Amino acid sequence: MNLNEDPSAFQKHLGYRVVRFERGLCEMEMPIAPFLMNRNNIPHGGSYSALLDTAMGFVGLGDGITP
Repeated sequence: MNLNEDPSAFQKHLGYRVVRFERGLCEMEMPIAPFLMNRNNIPHGGSYSALLDTAMGFVGLGDGITP
């Protein structure tokens, strides 16, 4: 897989990574760290939103990426 770019500072901070990428699919994972928790001690919705936004962005690039 070649995403043709280094991880962003935001990606490094949250710790997420692409584990599988192919046309129409981007599978990612992110470790659950204490700073990602909300006041109920569950992952904050914003962390899920960031992960989803990134995965959709990669998939939307389509042929611009060489898996």
